[in-house]
Amino acid sequence: MMTQISHGVVKLRSLKNLGLRLVLDDFGTGYASLTYLKRFPIDLIKIDRSFIAEIHAEDARLVEGILSLSHGLVGLKVIAEGVEMPAQAISLKRLGCDYVQGFY
Repeated sequence: MMTQISHGVVKLRSLKNLGLRLVLDDFGTGYASLTYLKRFPIDLIKIDRSFIAEIHAEDARLVEGILSLSHGLVGLKVIAEGVEMPAQAISLKRLGCDYVQGFY
């Protein structure tokens, strides 16, 4: 799907037509790049856990940027994965994250 974008978009739209919601997983790493926010018909972005582990440090600015981009420019909700401590959940709520996922 990632090598033939137009073919992937057609397949994803078929899934959406079935009523499925699509999530771009591991955003910020690997294939999950800004290009796909514009091209793929996704409903949510899931921020990779590597950004959440140290949410109190410089990663907070990255997460804030991802949230701002997602909400403001493309109108998507955001899930943060790997939330395992109360401090992470509090920080994410303060930053405006829509959903959290993890053992916490």
